[in-house]
Amino acid sequence: MNDLKFACRQLLKNPGFTAVALLTLALGIGANTAAFSWIQTVLLRTIPGVAQPKQLVVVAPRFISGELNDTMSYVDLRDFANNKKIFADVIGSQFTPMSMTLKDTPEWVWGQIVTANFFDVLGVQPILGRTFSAEEERAPGAHPVVVLSYGFWQRRFQADTNVIGRTINLNRHPFTVIGVAPADFQGTMGGLAFDLWAPVMMQGQLMPSGSNPALFQLRGYRWLHTIGRLAPGISLAKAQAAVTATARNWEAEFPNSNRNLGFVLLPLWKSPWGAQHVLLPLLTVMFAVSFLVLIIVAANIANLLLARATSRDREIAVRLAIGAGRLRLIRQLLTESIVLSVAGGIVAVPCALWLTELTARLFPKFYLPVVLNPHLDVRGLLFMLIVSVSVGMLFGLAPAWQFSRMDLAATLKDGTRSVLSGRHWLRSALAASEIALALLLLISAGLCLQSFRQARTMSRGFDPSNILLANLRLGVHGYDAPRGRLFYRTLLEQLRELPGVQQVSLGDHVPLGPEGGSSTRISVEGYAPRPNEQMSFDFNTVSPGYFTTLRIPLVDGRDFQPRDDVSAPGVVVVNETLARRFWSGLNPIGRRMTIFGDRLVTVIGVVKDIKHRRLNEPAAGYFYVPLEQNYTPNMNIHLRTAGNPLALVNAIERQVKALDPGVQPAVTAAMDQITDFAVLTYRIAAAVLMVLALTALLLAIIGIYGVVAFTVSQRTQEIGIRMALGAARLDVIKMVLGEGTRLAACGVAVGLLGALAATRVLSSLLVGISALDPLTFAVGALLLASVALLACYVPARRAAKVDPMVALRYE
Repeated sequence: MNDLKFACRQLLKNPGFTAVALLTLALGIGANTAAFSWIQTVLLRTIPGVAQPKQLVVVAPRFISGELNDTMSYVDLRDFANNKKIFADVIGSQFTPMSMTLKDTPEWVWGQIVTANFFDVLGVQPILGRTFSAEEERAPGAHPVVVLSYGFWQRRFQADTNVIGRTINLNRHPFTVIGVAPADFQGTMGGLAFDLWAPVMMQGQLMPSGSNPALFQLRGYRWLHTIGRLAPGISLAKAQAAVTATARNWEAEFPNSNRNLGFVLLPLWKSPWGAQHVLLPLLTVMFAVSFLVLIIVAANIANLLLARATSRDREIAVRLAIGAGRLRLIRQLLTESIVLSVAGGIVAVPCALWLTELTARLFPKFYLPVVLNPHLDVRGLLFMLIVSVSVGMLFGLAPAWQFSRMDLAATLKDGTRSVLSGRHWLRSALAASEIALALLLLISAGLCLQSFRQARTMSRGFDPSNILLANLRLGVHGYDAPRGRLFYRTLLEQLRELPGVQQVSLGDHVPLGPEGGSSTRISVEGYAPRPNEQMSFDFNTVSPGYFTTLRIPLVDGRDFQPRDDVSAPGVVVVNETLARRFWSGLNPIGRRMTIFGDRLVTVIGVVKDIKHRRLNEPAAGYFYVPLEQNYTPNMNIHLRTAGNPLALVNAIERQVKALDPGVQPAVTAAMDQITDFAVLTYRIAAAVLMVLALTALLLAIIGIYGVVAFTVSQRTQEIGIRMALGAARLDVIKMVLGEGTRLAACGVAVGLLGALAATRVLSSLLVGISALDPLTFAVGALLLASVALLACYVPARRAAKVDPMVALRYE
C-alpha cells in the first residue's frame, strides 16, 4: 500500500510527464482494445447465444484442388447426422429474403430456412412458445410455421406476448408463429441478423427460385450451410480423420456426385461463409499492427522514464545507502510503472470506443442484414486491464534494471554522471526500435493504400458506372416459368422507353456483389478430363443485351437473341479463359458442351473475362446461359442511364407495380455501390493501417527527439568547451545531427529488413501491387529518415545557440 501511495505522489509531482505518458498509453492500449473488440465480435463470438460453441464445427465440402465449397447437400448432411460416432447432431440452413405482408403492407424481411433440430443442437431456448419438432421435417410444404427473432418481435409486433399462434403471410403463403428466440441469438451466419426462421421443408414456398422436387434426395445438390456438434469426447482431429474416411467411402459409392470430393471440419471462426470469412485476414493484420503500436508505446514510455530517472539518481542512491534492498527498489519502480499504465488504460477507454466506432463507420450500407456491433464489454475491460499491467511491467523494467546496476559510491559522489552512459545506449536502442517498427508499419500502410487505389481503379472487365440495379424475386409471388418470362419481357420493353435509359437487361448474379454466384459441372464434347481435373465452373443467367449494358466486349460470335428461347437449340456464351482451356488454337464457335448434367448446348459467342467474386481472383473459366432457356425467377434489372441512375428508382418501381401491384423490388441501388463490396477489405485495411502507422510515426519522432534532446542536455558542458576552443555553430549542428543520423539509419536498416520478412503477411490484402514493392519501401524509408532528421535538427539548433560561458558553469 505504501508503494502504491508513493507511486501516485510521484505521478502527481510531475504533471507534464504524466500527461504525455497517459496520452501515449491511451493510443496504444485503445488501439489494441478496439482490435480485440472486433476480434471478439467476429471471431470469438461468431454465433452469439449458442451453448458450448467450441464443440460446434463447420462441415464444408473440399475439392481435390483444395477449393472449399461453402454448402453441402441435404443427403450428405443427414448421413453425417446419423453417424453418432462423429457428431452429436448436424444442422443445415440457408438464408433468403422473403416478402412478408402484415395489414396488407408488403415488406422484405430476411430469414433462414433450417433443419428441425436447428435450435436444439445450438442449445438455444425460446423465450416464448417453442421451436421446431422432428415432425416438421417429414414432408415438403406440410408445416408452415416460423420462429421470430427477438428484435423482429420487438420491432414489428411491439413485443406482444400473444404473438404465438398469430398468422403472417410470407411469399403469399400463411405461416403460424410458434416461438420467439432469445435476444442474443441472431442466426448462424456471422455478421447477419435474421428476422425469422422456418423449417427447411418449407423451401418450396420460401425459396421458390431454387425449388426442385428431388431437392432433398439429390446428393450432388449442395445448398445448405452446415454446422455439426461433435460427439462427446471426440476431438476435432479424430473427427476430421473419421470424416475423411467417410468421404473416401462416399466417393467410391457415389462417383457421380462425390468424385474428387472430401470434407473438412473447421472451427466457427474459420468458416468459409459469414463475416469471419471476409474479415479474418484483415483482423489478423489489424491486431498484429496494433500490437506493434503498443510495443512502440512501451518503448516510448520507457524512454520517458529513463529521462525522468536522471533527476532521481541521488534519491535512489540515498535510499539504497540507508538500507533499502535492490529488490525492494525494483518493486517500487515497477509499482510506479504499473500505476501509470493502469491509469493509461482508464484514459484509453474513450479512445478505444472512438476507434471502434470509427472502424465500424468504414463499412458501407448493404441490402443484406449486416449487423456488426463491436463494443467494450466485460471481456474487453478485462483484456484492457491485462494489457495495461503487462505493458506497465514491460516499460518499467528499463529504469528498474538500470537502477539495479547503479554504482552507489560513484552516484553519491558525482551525481547522475555515473550511469549516464548506460542509460544513453539503452535509450538509443529503444528509439532505434521505435523507428524500425514505425517504418514497418509505414511500409505496410503504404502497400495497403496503394492496393486500395489499385482496387478502385483497376479494370473489372465491365463498367458498373451509371447502372441502376433492381432485384426482382417473382418466385415468392407465385410466378411460374411461362408467366415469369412474359413478365420480364414486358418489363424490359417498358423500361427501354423511359427517358434517359440507354440500355437495360437482366442478370441473375451481380459480379463482385456480396452474394457470390452459382456453379455446375460441365463436360465438353471431344475432351477427356484428366484424372482429378476440376470440371466445375461458375455461370450466370442473363437476357439479350446484358454484355452491351455492362460493356463487356464480345470477342467472337454473337450475343443472345430473343430467338434463343425454349423452343430453340440450347446455346451458351463462354469467356476467353474457358475457350482457351478447351479449344486452344481452334474456333470455339459451334462447339458443344453439356451443362447441368444433361443439357447439350452450343457455343455461340466468346466474351472478355471479367472479375466475378473478388478483384484478385485468378483467371477462371465462366459461361453465360440465356434466361429464356434457363428461367430463373430471381433476376436483377441492369439499367444503364445517361445521368444519375438513382433518379430512376421511382420510375422502375412504378413500372413494376403497373404490371403487378403485389411485386416490388427487393433491392434498388446503384451498381457501383454494390460492386464496392469487392474493395471493402482493401479500404478498411488502408484506413486502419494508415491511422496506426501515423500514430507509430509520431511516437517514433517523439522517441528520437527525446533521445537527442536528452543527449544534448547532458553534453552541455562538452559543447561549451568545444565552442570555447573555436568550434563553429555549424560544427555543433553537424555533430548532433550525426548522432541522430546514425540512430535513424540503424532503425531504418532494421525496419527495412523486418518489412521484407513481415509484409508478405499482407498478400491477402493486396491487389495490383507486390508485397515487396520497391517504390513503397524506398518512399517509406526516405520519409521516416527525413522526419527523424527533422526531429534531430531542433535540439541540434538549440545546442548550437549555447553560450559557452553559461555552458561551462552548467551542472
